[in-house]
Amino acid sequence: MTSRPGRWWIERWLLLVGFALLGMWFKDHRAAWAFQSTAASRLELATLRSPRAGTPGFTALEDALGAGPSATLGRIEIPRLRISAMIGEGITPDVLDRAVGHVSHTARLGGPGNAALAGHRDSFLRGLGQIHDGDLIRS
Repeated sequence: MTSRPGRWWIERWLLLVGFALLGMWFKDHRAAWAFQSTAASRLELATLRSPRAGTPGFTALEDALGAGPSATLGRIEIPRLRISAMIGEGITPDVLDRAVGHVSHTARLGGPGNAALAGHRDSFLRGLGQIHDGDLIRS
């Protein structure tokens, strides 16, 4: 069976578009994984090296990690759902592509008041729809 002459070009073009989209997804996924890995290592080192290590609250880590728009604030863990993700400052698309975001102008993690976090349910917070009352949430 022979194909129409124009169909060959369409098939090749669609294949090329598919590979390009797959490459873009891989690049974004790799960048998020690299950020999560690096931030987790920095957080562990900062916790160990902080002069106030063991002190509850965010301030012990703030001294070691610094503050600002690109700061890593901590980690959120929900063990039953196997969720573990680093928390970055802000809710811009750049932050939410690589971490769970802390909503500015809400309480700091571990401090008094309510902290608000934002994230995509199809990436770091996958499975959040299965959360139940009484589930352990650590930050």
